[in-house]
Amino acid sequence: MAAPPTTYTEQDLQDAVRDGVISETEANAFRSYMASRSPQVDEEAFHLFRGFNDVFVALASVLLLTGITWFTDGLGVVAACLIVMAVAAGLSEYFTLRRRLALSSIVYAVAFSVAAATAVFRAFWPDDLIVLNDGVIGALHTVTKFGITSALACGAAAAGLFWWRYRVPIAVAVSMFFLGAMLYWAWVLFSPFENPFLGANIVLLALGVGAFSFAMYWDVRDPDRTSLHSDIAFWLHLLAAPAIAHPIFWWVQSGGLPADWMEATAVVGCYLGLACVAVVVNRRAIMVAATAYLIGAVAWYFEELSAFYSVAISLVLIGCLFLAMAVWWSTIRAALIRHLPGTVRNVVAPA
Repeated sequence: MAAPPTTYTEQDLQDAVRDGVISETEANAFRSYMASRSPQVDEEAFHLFRGFNDVFVALASVLLLTGITWFTDGLGVVAACLIVMAVAAGLSEYFTLRRRLALSSIVYAVAFSVAAATAVFRAFWPDDLIVLNDGVIGALHTVTKFGITSALACGAAAAGLFWWRYRVPIAVAVSMFFLGAMLYWAWVLFSPFENPFLGANIVLLALGVGAFSFAMYWDVRDPDRTSLHSDIAFWLHLLAAPAIAHPIFWWVQSGGLPADWMEATAVVGCYLGLACVAVVVNRRAIMVAATAYLIGAVAWYFEELSAFYSVAISLVLIGCLFLAMAVWWSTIRAALIRHLPGTVRNVVAPA
């Protein structure tokens, strides 16, 4: 008989609690014991895959779902999408519920939700839409107002259903994405302004802040980052970060690259503010989402020194900054948190 493994992951511990092998109290005691034996290392861990077999199954699943879509195309888009949803759900019953494969579950959650949204959108698509006549504009308006809105709502509902059944963390973020896209599209459709995209960045920022608040809700429930709640918060932060960063930097830069030193300095200042938030809540996604804007701002400072190498110089400097942050992240974070009020310290991960 083969010897049991001598290394156990956090997922193994969660599975043991779920299957009744040990209690949640015993699991927490074991976590505390192991934490006391080794130095605390802040890696912002999340479960992307469990071994290369998970990668292998995910690749096989992508190939299978793609092939099924191709084969069933003759039945119509709606039928093909429904078949993809059924296959994704069937695979999830084994590889998600029984094998607990993380990456494969991500594939199934995305495929299930996107297929549901696509099926509803195609159901509203007129068969003669490709005919170039006066009726095309009216048909497009019909699809835009009802098809896209219904498709996004269905995608959100499908992701929510997938989360209810399989408890895959990314499904919560996927549902939030479709719901946010539906609200954004509703603004475009019913905007009181002549230009429907006027004020759209305000809506996007509000949606980003809402997603960030929802992510913090899950983070507060798991300040030690040891349970499924932390993974849910990770994906929500990844969704919220660009929605917050884009409107802010778009306003600061007047819609384009920095035009003068004031705009470039404002971009750097805003980035530092977002970086402080990222350090305090211990989520690096906020910094990553705004990196492109920072590169453009820093490159502007070196434009006169070397127009050809300005971007290269900014890449080197920002790369060094990120590496330094990776080394001293915990130290910087501890120094920041010490100066925060207790109400804030109580809702963020301990330093």
